[in-house]
Amino acid sequence: QAIMSAWQASLQDALARMAVFNDLSNMKLSLSVTVLKLDIPSFGINFETETIAKYELIDRATGDIVYTSDVSSKGSVSGTEAFAGVIRARAAASNSVRENIKQFLRELETVDLKKPMFPTKG
Repeated sequence: QAIMSAWQASLQDALARMAVFNDLSNMKLSLSVTVLKLDIPSFGINFETETIAKYELIDRATGDIVYTSDVSSKGSVSGTEAFAGVIRARAAASNSVRENIKQFLRELETVDLKKPMFPTKG
């Protein structure tokens, strides 16, 4: 639960900094994020966490899916970085989530919001 809260806060902060959801824009978008995989190992010297999330940008006026992408990322922490396993696990998950958000934001920079991937009307 703590990871999901941190994910939401980090994503909101990043989107605000990029001004993706501008209140003055004619197009109002909603962002839906579904975590498909958050694989945190329960033990090990080197912790590697894999994260997969589905991001969807939806036009609130039309319901069009403007953009959708499944983003996969990994984050790791070695035994030399943190002695306690629970701290390594948390740090690896945090690194994986951070990388996932970065990848989504990189993709988002190339999206043409005027051309929905999946329009509701054909």
